[in-house]
Formats: sequence, structure tokens, C-alpha cells
Amino acid sequence: MAAPDPAPTTLPPRRSLLARLLLLGASLALSLVFAELAVRLARPQEVMTVTPGLYEPDPPRRYRLHPGYRGRITNHVEFDHAVLVNGHGMRGPEPSPAPAGSNDAPGHAPLRVLVLGDSFTFGFGVEQEASYPELLERRLAVEVVNFGHEPPLVITPDGVRSLPPEHGLPLGMDELVSTPPPVIRVPLAPGETLLLVTDGVTEARDAAGEFFPLRDAVAEALARDPRTADPQRLVRFVRDGTLEHCGGRLADDTMIFAVRRRAGGGARVRP
Repeated sequence: MAAPDPAPTTLPPRRSLLARLLLLGASLALSLVFAELAVRLARPQEVMTVTPGLYEPDPPRRYRLHPGYRGRITNHVEFDHAVLVNGHGMRGPEPSPAPAGSNDAPGHAPLRVLVLGDSFTFGFGVEQEASYPELLERRLAVEVVNFGHEPPLVITPDGVRSLPPEHGLPLGMDELVSTPPPVIRVPLAPGETLLLVTDGVTEARDAAGEFFPLRDAVAEALARDPRTADPQRLVRFVRDGTLEHCGGRLADDTMIFAVRRRAGGGARVRP
């Protein structure tokens, strides 16, 4: 007589439930691992990398930007940009010195704006040129490169001031020097007019051989009528004054250009 088959062993209900839970947890963990790997391969995650040395201790403010720092910031996905910190511990190049010509007229000292803030002010994630302090500076100032001409004049109803000359050699003679002429950035307030002329104006001679005194002539005209600062009036005045001074006999080509910064933005130009 054959012996009956032994009954299969079964786990107690509690152990069975625990085993199922462990199997479910392991399956979920393994699924999450594969999902994470798939996401990382399909779309790399942002990992911030900063060239060491950007910050230095500065009690009681805890830290500050390290003066003279040169490095890069990247998250390897969205941005990768250079960072330059000047000697004042601020992002950006060294600020230009105060224009010497700003002392010509009282109340026209160069405009300096200190922008304070967090990563938005720093320009985190963008190049220096795209940070909003840089954009603000561009709206408040003009850049001048002088290739040997008389310095531009800034005209207001109250008077005239010269921009710093920073003389460069005339165009076509740059091979005589190893560096290009400097770029001068100066403030131009709303309502101020920038006047640029060629030497055909300033070197126009009268019968006695005297040069046309452009700045003095404009200053005297403004004293008589402050509306002379309007670009259209200003160009007409300089043109007529130059022709009258030389008796209508211009010895050189002449260009007169006036542009005004409007209070609401934009510019009014009159060549």
C-alpha cells in the first residue's frame, strides 16, 4: 500500500504577507532605479559647478565675492558662462575713472549707481553683458572712442561740458601703436544733447587765421537762448556759425551730428 503524498508546506499568514510586501518593495525600488537611470540618460540633470575661489570669508556678512576672481559657473545643461570680479569685489570689469571733463560744469559729476541684490543682481546663469546692472548701465551712459578729433560736447540748457579726450591716433594709423584707443563710458542724462563734429568745423579759419571757437560759441548761444540745446537748432547753429566764421570757404569736409537722450527713453538724432 503506497504512502500518501505529504501535504505541501505553507507559510503562516503573517509571514506570507511580509514576504509579499518585501517582494513588492524590492520591485518598486528596482523600478525607481531603472526610471532614474532612464531620466538621467534622456535628460541630464543640472549639476552646479563653480571654479573654486569665487567667495571669501567676510565677517559679519559671512562672505563676499573675491576681488580679482576669474572663473566659470555652469550647470552643464542650461548655461556655462565666465565670471570676472573686479578689484572692488563686484562682478564686471574695473570701473572707469571719473571723466575729467565732468568738472567743467557744476552739477554734472559722473553718475554712479550701486545695485544691490541677490543672484538676480549678480546675473547668475547669464553672461555679464546680459545681467540687468549691465543693461541699466548701457541705458544711462554712452561709450566714446576718439580717433584724434576734438572731444564731443555735452549740451544742456545750462551750459556746455567736454567729454574726456583720451586721444587716439586718426583712423588708418593704428599700426603705429600696439593697443587700440580706450573706450570711454560717460553718463548722459535725460534731456542732454551730445554734439559731435569733424575738424572741418573746429579748424575753420576766419580772415585772420583764427579757428572757429565752437565751445565758446555754443555756450554764448545757450546763454541767449537755452532752446539752442535742441538737436535740430544746435546743428543749424553750428553749421551757420562755421560758414559765417570762414566766410563760406570751408577748407575741409564737415560733419555735424547731434543726438539727445529723451526722458522717456530713445534718442532724437539730427545730422
